[in-house]
Amino acid sequence: ATMAEEDLRAAFERLDKAIRSGNMTKVLAMADQVLNLAKDDKDAVHCKVVALVQAGHFQKALDVIGATSHSAAFGYEQAYCHYGLKAYEKAVAVVDEHLAQDAPDAPFRFLELKAQALYRLEQGEECLSLYKRLTKQATDDRHEERQTNLLAAAALTKDSDTEISDGCYEEAYNSACWLLTQQQPQQAIDMLDKAKGLCQEYFDQDPDATEEEIANSMALLECQRVVALHQLGQSDQAMTSYKQLLKTVKGNASVTAVACTNIIALHGAGDVFDSKKRLKTATADSVMTKMTQGQRLALQANAALLHLYAGSMKLCIEACQQLQQAFPSNPLAGLIHAATVVKDKSVKDPVAAIAALRKTYGDSDTMLLVHCQAALKANQSEAVPTILAHRPSVLHSPALVGYRVAGEPNADKAQQLLTTAIAYWRDNATDDNTELKTLLMVDAKRRTSKQEYQAAVTSLEEVVSLDPEDASALAELVLALTHVNVKLAEQYADSLPSVQEAEGGDLNVDELEAAATLRVNKFKSKRETELPSLATLGGTIKAKRAPRKRPGKPAQDYHPDKTPDPERWLKKYERSTFGGKKKKKHQAQQFYKGSQGDAESTASAASQLDASLRKPPAEAPKTSSRNTKKKPNKGKKKRR
Repeated sequence: ATMAEEDLRAAFERLDKAIRSGNMTKVLAMADQVLNLAKDDKDAVHCKVVALVQAGHFQKALDVIGATSHSAAFGYEQAYCHYGLKAYEKAVAVVDEHLAQDAPDAPFRFLELKAQALYRLEQGEECLSLYKRLTKQATDDRHEERQTNLLAAAALTKDSDTEISDGCYEEAYNSACWLLTQQQPQQAIDMLDKAKGLCQEYFDQDPDATEEEIANSMALLECQRVVALHQLGQSDQAMTSYKQLLKTVKGNASVTAVACTNIIALHGAGDVFDSKKRLKTATADSVMTKMTQGQRLALQANAALLHLYAGSMKLCIEACQQLQQAFPSNPLAGLIHAATVVKDKSVKDPVAAIAALRKTYGDSDTMLLVHCQAALKANQSEAVPTILAHRPSVLHSPALVGYRVAGEPNADKAQQLLTTAIAYWRDNATDDNTELKTLLMVDAKRRTSKQEYQAAVTSLEEVVSLDPEDASALAELVLALTHVNVKLAEQYADSLPSVQEAEGGDLNVDELEAAATLRVNKFKSKRETELPSLATLGGTIKAKRAPRKRPGKPAQDYHPDKTPDPERWLKKYERSTFGGKKKKKHQAQQFYKGSQGDAESTASAASQLDASLRKPPAEAPKTSSRNTKKKPNKGKKKRR
């Protein structure tokens, strides 16, 4: 062998030794040494690409694949690099191109990579079908992993035809998520409790597991359990658990996103300040990247509703525009924006404003119905046919017709609306004629209430002709015919199903008779139990004894030998023994003060107070003076 061959062999030996050590940095260095000796060697290029992928340098790996002449042999690595760069559509395209070439290697790893990329793209239907194919055809030891991914895809698509499993805690968790999509929260709680036990067992057997990994896994399971409680309607407990999770779990973006979004939903119009704080946490970049499209839709819709509840109409409209840009096919943005128009009192004409919104959010059935509701609320019922002129199926739908008929004060106009809708569905009948039968039954009830029995019979006969097995319509027809044609009513009555067929079993006559005589007492929550019969007791039944009247409790000062006062019930001042009000102490006081027994001072004071002992005063001499006489006021006028 030549020197170059010996050097190349030694370089490959060093590369093999680096691969066995698992050190990707050494693998890269040794692969470069081999490539310096043998340019574009396929094995060396492969080792270098794998080492770059293992180190997370996906773009560098793509550059290496693009520079080599063996790029066609690295289709899987190329697709995986695109997946690592989150270019999921490119990854799917590369896999499809490789599968179309009918490559000789087994396609299972390509199918699994495609399924994972489709799951990230949230194309659940195709992803689920791929995993079903893989679980049936693959024979390796990765069945547990594929079953876990299959359950995740089933939860994403809300597929009802899925068998749940609990082989490991990931399977049990995904099964619980699927149960929540099927509105089975109690079964989901049971499955999550089982998942917690399996998770604890798994980490007990793994000595390398860190406390952070265990805490994050348990937090995810607990978060879904709180979601199940929320779905059960236990809002207070769910709110407490969400807040506790946010306090104890740090750095788990998925738990943070779910907890904050659901706290905002639980608050609703209340505690807007706390909801704003949660919204700021939930919309962080580290959290938003972990969310699915459904979670981002819920969060953005909650943000718009939060601004609506807070009265921030401008911010709400901006949030609606962002929601429309992110999810153009979803009607939530238009609905919330329409709510701002209705709530904002500064808008003088809400009907015209909502009509302008249709240009922004499109003429979907939802926006048309919102426009109609605004017109009906503003007493502009004549505008509804104009709004729905190009949507006759919506205009004549039973729900909208019933709404308009109920709000129409004129009975003739209401009947005309109903007649027009019935005529439309006669010409545009659906497969099961549900709309036509519903409107005909409504028309029959209106006619019967107005004692127009012949018209009611006509409508009911049409319903029976459309669905002869409709027992309720047939019974209504018999009742209406009793007012018009008794013989025909008897004929239709013969075709009514028997009681056993209608009830789905034998009818208990005793229960029916007992139900007719039951007394309903609104003050009692439980019915009185029926007394046993005389034959059951085997003897006579004693008459019920009358309740004994017990004497009242006597007063504390009661004495049996003394007769009570007959005037004890009268007011105190009305009694004969009442002696009048007592004089106050200061009125009985003497006008003098002195020590007790002071006779001299008492006698002198009495003589001073006795008016008979006093001498009259001497008469004073009269004096005359000119100044004492008053002069008459002559010539002076009185002031007014």
